[in-house]
Amino acid sequence: MRAEGNGAAMDIFSDQFAGYLRQMLYGAVITIELFMSGFVLALIFGTAAGITGSLSQSIIVQGIYRVYLSIITGVPSLLIIFLIYYGGSAMLTSLFGRSRSFDVTPFSAGVASLTIVYSAYIAELVRGAKRMTVENSVALLDYPYERAHWRSIARTFDKPFLYVVTPQFEQQAVNLKKNRPATQIEVFKKAGHALFADEPERFNALIEKFAKRLS
Repeated sequence: MRAEGNGAAMDIFSDQFAGYLRQMLYGAVITIELFMSGFVLALIFGTAAGITGSLSQSIIVQGIYRVYLSIITGVPSLLIIFLIYYGGSAMLTSLFGRSRSFDVTPFSAGVASLTIVYSAYIAELVRGAKRMTVENSVALLDYPYERAHWRSIARTFDKPFLYVVTPQFEQQAVNLKKNRPATQIEVFKKAGHALFADEPERFNALIEKFAKRLS
């Protein structure tokens, strides 16, 4: 049996194909190991940071927590990976002295980056959970409205309305614009779930411009 691709044919039972398959499986294993290592560490450090941030009364601790959260959630994750991978050795050397040499491997840089980034988000989840009472949690589970109830609210809202979405919800924004022409819609085509983190400059400029229109 032969597989066709890019004008070339390859026997799927050949050693060459088996080599490609082994490389893909090896890459999949490394990816899973990277994710699991980063997730476990982020869960531990994020939970600890969230509990500390919610319980501590120290202004210094609260300040450090807020600065860490603001920086990590406001900087693209890819930039953090680059900083750790390319600048990690220099940072460790400056911290522990030039008498020791440090080599930051791609795997360790990936684990460190995932830990640093997702610890911030987990910390905020834990902090929010600590602040919510059991009664409010139960009430939230028993929310009396269906998920689509926002449509009727949005369409009858008589104030300036800015609707910012990712490409996944672009059609939703277009439909809202049709039913409420005064709505300003913006689609962040290069952003993921966290618009403010993936495209912070555009997001901040958009909010600032929208706010100035209201004043």
